[in-house]
Amino acid sequence: MSQSKLSFYPRIRRLFRWRTEWIVILAGLIVRVCYLSMLTRTPLWEYYHADHAFYKVWGLSIAQEQLSQGHLFEQGPLYAYWLGGLYYAVGDSDAMIVSLQMLAGIHLGCVIFWIGRRLWNEQAAVLAGLLAVTYGPLLYFEGLVMKSWLSPWLTACVCLLMLKVLDETNNNSSRYGNWERVFYCSLAGGLTGLLCLVRENHLLMLVPVALTIWLGMKPLSRFQRAGLMSIALVTCLCVTLPATLHNTIVGRQLVWITSGGGEVLFMGWGPEATGYYQNPSFVRPDPFLEHEDFRLEASRRLGKPVSYAESSSFWSRTAIQDMVTNLPRSLQLLIRKSVILLNDYEIPDSDFYAVAKQIHPLLQYLPTWSWLIGLAVIGLFLGIGNDRRFLIVAGFLLVHVLTILLTYNFSRFRLGMTPFLCLFAAIAIVWILRGSEKGPRIVASFPARLMMLVAAFVISLWTWMPPPDYQQLEFAVMEENFLKRLQDRESYYREAGELTEQRSSQKINADSAYELGIAWMNALQPFRAEKWFRHGLEQNASHSQCWFYLGVLQAKRGQFGKAVSTFQQCAKIDSANADVWANLGSAYFHQALQGNLTLQQRQNYLLRAKDAYRSGLDVEAKNITCLQGIRMIQWALQEDD
Repeated sequence: MSQSKLSFYPRIRRLFRWRTEWIVILAGLIVRVCYLSMLTRTPLWEYYHADHAFYKVWGLSIAQEQLSQGHLFEQGPLYAYWLGGLYYAVGDSDAMIVSLQMLAGIHLGCVIFWIGRRLWNEQAAVLAGLLAVTYGPLLYFEGLVMKSWLSPWLTACVCLLMLKVLDETNNNSSRYGNWERVFYCSLAGGLTGLLCLVRENHLLMLVPVALTIWLGMKPLSRFQRAGLMSIALVTCLCVTLPATLHNTIVGRQLVWITSGGGEVLFMGWGPEATGYYQNPSFVRPDPFLEHEDFRLEASRRLGKPVSYAESSSFWSRTAIQDMVTNLPRSLQLLIRKSVILLNDYEIPDSDFYAVAKQIHPLLQYLPTWSWLIGLAVIGLFLGIGNDRRFLIVAGFLLVHVLTILLTYNFSRFRLGMTPFLCLFAAIAIVWILRGSEKGPRIVASFPARLMMLVAAFVISLWTWMPPPDYQQLEFAVMEENFLKRLQDRESYYREAGELTEQRSSQKINADSAYELGIAWMNALQPFRAEKWFRHGLEQNASHSQCWFYLGVLQAKRGQFGKAVSTFQQCAKIDSANADVWANLGSAYFHQALQGNLTLQQRQNYLLRAKDAYRSGLDVEAKNITCLQGIRMIQWALQEDD
């Protein structure tokens, strides 16, 4: 046997020998296997609502080789292309998607373990890793087809990279010298770029990266430190360059990543801002429609058609003007956002963690925000007081705090800071239980540790109180409605699954496919429903009901151009159905609500809608949808005049 083969086996044994992080890995794996096996038996499984449906649709279109939506990016594109690549490779499998996301969650626990061991000790590191892999909201968002899990994972990775390059520089322990520093800084910049492709305000993470290099790496010359900072910035911009090129080519506008920044800022500081995620009165709370509503309102206020970039700039200027002209209200809003941020309640947008805890049997036993925040505050001061490297961790934590205070809060916006809370909470727990040789002796004394425990308890107790305006904003009512919807869905989902299993041994004709499509529509699973409607049309291209409900699904996703074509095809087959004409008119009407249309283009869409509604009234003179549509169009045409 050759010498190279002999040396290979010890490397394998060293790789798989017992390491302390295996405790974190095994705990994370056990929790996730249990969580996923239970999740698939709850109505949360394959439930797509708002942003979840938006990214699912986008990912499936990419998998079908439609690489561009034909306009500027309105939301961060990274997760959509990641979904699209996986769907293209393995098909429409949510189980595969969620499993990979959960593996990233286990790796996140290891990253927090490595940070804790580097900054404190083994005991705190293990506890921090265990908290990270069992933290309820992190696990919950890993189980959704949604981009939220990327923020905590990549943020923690960037933090670990900067700590590693800092230690190796100051201890002169780098094996490859400058090249290793260049590699780590470029990797940190690249991961920051990926985070910007999730949400653009992650660009602020370059601030702690730059400060770590400039203030922490004193052994290097100013020229070397400036070079490393430039490398981090350049790699970040290189990673985001494809998005910029896409926007430039497709939209013919120079937009960095997305055109939604101004809208987010307006929702955070506009006259109707509450500190929560809450759309203005002129915007429908639907990711397929809300951006278009913002453009339409900008067009109305400016009195001219607006592009994606012009709309975003308009809302940015409006938000800043509202912020500056009413400083007392802005300050009050800032304080309110801080209180909301520190509260245990996971603010809903398209999901309700409070409802998920009632449905999933495991979530109610896992730690949440209030379990950690009091201890984390104590741990933050202990860490910074004993090791200045904790300022780096605090810097990344502060970035996420600032992004929320600059906009608004809901649960997935603050998810990126939770791994660091796990770290600081673990440090506080170890200090309170065992004391420490670090820092002044009086701080490690029993009375001091007892006071820390009391302070942590008081802080956590305060965060358990209801958030501001909990009753007025009717969060409890929304939770109750959401819970009822999921409970109703459970029986429909089970019936659809049973019906699909029954039909699996039979030849599926158009009527059977239509029946299956309706069953999955009732189960709130539009993607399976669409699959069966399309299968029905393959069997019988003249099946009007398959055409009709396919158009309904397309309209619900904001694909009004496709919906128009589908309803037109349906009208050719079933012209005596007033509902077909009513839905065709509604699709035309929604096309008229685009903010980038000229007056003539808008009126053309409205007139087409009017003709469709009139055709529906010819069939059924008292059709309510057609009558309401005619009145809305008459009002809109008068306003345009």
